[in-house]
Formats: sequence, structure tokens, C-alpha cells
Amino acid sequence: MNKRSNAVVLLSFATILLIAPAALAAECSDKRVRRLADQGETIESIAEKCELDEEEVQEIIDSEPEPPIVNGGYGTLPSGTPVGQCACWGYVDPSHQQSQSMCRSGVAVPRACNIPCAAGGLAWQGVCK
Repeated sequence: MNKRSNAVVLLSFATILLIAPAALAAECSDKRVRRLADQGETIESIAEKCELDEEEVQEIIDSEPEPPIVNGGYGTLPSGTPVGQCACWGYVDPSHQQSQSMCRSGVAVPRACNIPCAAGGLAWQGVCK
């Protein structure tokens, strides 16, 4: 690169650094919009602060917030989500439950995959209960 190219790259980078923080600061998460509304801010002032339309602010306020994680802070995977590969792992008791921190329930159970195994039986995998 020559000196002119270096100067153009440096100027472009400096411009991005000056513009990006202002744009990022204006964006608001749904959580922040709800918090501002709970603090008594008007829809108009929230829309101005967050650079949103008043209709968008109203939709966020009216929508249901994400439910908090319950059951002692276990993971977020819903019931039926696979937590292991489907394979011929050997005999398993279908009523067996195993602790699984990734599952919302905190527990995984075996589920047959309907793939026959060479030694007999079916392949299975763990899924969130």
C-alpha cells in the first residue's frame, strides 16, 4: 500500500469509530424499553431515546417478556430437545432419568430412535423431559 491508501484506510476507520458508538448507544433491547416504561417514561420519550417508532415501542411494551429460568437455574432447552446422539448405546430402562443441566426441567430421559441395532433392540438418545 502507498501512503495515500494508508490515509484513506485510516480515515475510513476513524469515521467508523466516530459513527458506530452513537448508533450503538441508540439501540435499545426489549428489556430496556420495558424498564424505561416501568420507570414512567412516556412512549414518545422512549421512542426518541431508542430511535424507534412509537408503534414499535408500544408493541414491545404490550408483548410478553421472556419467562425467567426456573427450577434452580437449569438450562433453557425445552422438553423433547435431544441432548445426545441417536446410537446403539446398549440396554436402557425407559423409565430412567438422568440429571441434565442443559434442560429446562433439569432432567433427561431416554427415547427410542426407531433405528434397529445389530445386536437387537433399537438405538436411543437422551432428550429433555
